[in-house]
Amino acid sequence: SSGINAEYGAFLVGENAFLSCSVKNPDGITPTTNWYKVDAVSSTSTIVDSGHVTFNDANPGVSTLTFNNVALDKVGSYKCEAVYVIADVTYKRESTTASLKVRELTKKLEEYTGVTALGGSQ
Repeated sequence: SSGINAEYGAFLVGENAFLSCSVKNPDGITPTTNWYKVDAVSSTSTIVDSGHVTFNDANPGVSTLTFNNVALDKVGSYKCEAVYVIADVTYKRESTTASLKVRELTKKLEEYTGVTALGGSQ
């Protein structure tokens, strides 16, 4: 079985959204984790600012990608990569992808009563 896995998350616009990536390492070495946003069209990956990433010492092996007050532009696939280093030498890399879903909370039409839509002026 793979030593790394991630879960998808589904959130509403404005919520604090997160994805977690779990790393199981039998060698006892805690890896460095990087998160990348994957472009669906070009398949290229762009690293996510490390300010959004936390590695919880209380729960070793879990890296969390967090977006406070999430917006629709954060929707998509993210790759979590674990990099294992011994004495400055990278000896193993593993990665997995997770999907972040964000949707708007739709408002009922009744909430807009009293607002009149006007056509363009001539």
